[in-house]
Amino acid sequence: LKDRCVTFMPKDELIIQPRETVSLQMLFNPTKRISQFTEDLSIRYAGVTRKLLSLSGKAQGTEIALDSDSLPFGIVVLDSQKVKKLALENTGDLTITFQWDEKTFGKHFTITPLTGKILPGNEATFDVIFKPKFADDDIRQDNITLNIPGVEPLKLT
Repeated sequence: LKDRCVTFMPKDELIIQPRETVSLQMLFNPTKRISQFTEDLSIRYAGVTRKLLSLSGKAQGTEIALDSDSLPFGIVVLDSQKVKKLALENTGDLTITFQWDEKTFGKHFTITPLTGKILPGNEATFDVIFKPKFADDDIRQDNITLNIPGVEPLKLT
């Protein structure tokens, strides 16, 4: 049960006298996503092992990823634009909402859509548009930020 984030007390073998009771404590404290499980807990008495109870559980969580954390655009002519696709995949169990932080885009970039929702097992595709406003050998925008509630912000360069 340990790999399912379940602990129980008492841990050691013990002897229960006739008419005596002992409380069992089960603690499910997941630190990661855990798929549905059912485990049997057994008891041994008079040399015979028998099922005492079945324990079931599941831990849902958010798991998301951008398909890249950087998008090199190469050379783009002044007053023109280049569009690249960027995907955000939701491989978690829960619907997520997202919002790009426009103030982190700088002068040369836009992203659409800015906000939305993604169901579990789906993805969203963004258009990242680079439209240089002036000539420069290294127009770069670090830390373009995508906010998702309950998750550390994702960064794009």
